[in-house]
Amino acid sequence: MRSHTGAVMSLGKGALIAMSTKQKLNTTSSTEAELVGVSDSMPFNMWATYFFKAQGEGVTDYKLGIRNILYQDNESCIKLANNGKASSTK
Repeated sequence: MRSHTGAVMSLGKGALIAMSTKQKLNTTSSTEAELVGVSDSMPFNMWATYFFKAQGEGVTDYKLGIRNILYQDNESCIKLANNGKASSTK
């Protein structure tokens, strides 16, 4: 089945980039769908990072509270990303 991917990149109190698309790959589990969703949204994240660096702005200035953070809410996906295939639920 194909899932939908949604992502929002915020800057300050507003949304910089928002996207919602149907995934191009068929997946067999919600964990795989979450991984595909993260990989679909990463190009926007990387583009914004490089854009701000080209403008002379740092995106990882921890003293000012500026960070590039990816939030993921699927526990299986988080475990798979941290531990690799050893934590697979199948």
